[in-house]
Amino acid sequence: MTVDAPNKVPDTGYLVTNHLNLMYMIAAGLIMPPSGFGSKYYQDSLNSFPGWIPLHVDKIPQQALDLASKEAGHLFPVIIKIRMSELKGKIPAVSLNNPSRETLLMELEEQSQVHLVPAPLPVSLIDS
Repeated sequence: MTVDAPNKVPDTGYLVTNHLNLMYMIAAGLIMPPSGFGSKYYQDSLNSFPGWIPLHVDKIPQQALDLASKEAGHLFPVIIKIRMSELKGKIPAVSLNNPSRETLLMELEEQSQVHLVPAPLPVSLIDS
């Protein structure tokens, strides 16, 4: 799947989830929103941005790690490294300092940390 993207797309983005959500995504072949999991979804950062895949570029917030494992004691957080360089199109970025503000990737400011990619994405974009 490709979406037209500007030249300034970061090479790599990181999705925070948990090990059970990751296993389900790998089995389905898609990095998908919570609606794709049915009753097998455990809360993670995907739940915060319905319809989008939130990819962290600069740093991963502790809140995202905590959210991925807080629903059940047996969960542990997982960070998925995704090749953003293969995406094309305009990718909105949300500043964690001001979540209501969206800018295009070409207009990012230093504090913008989360890039939103339309869901789903193929698991073939996962590096590790």
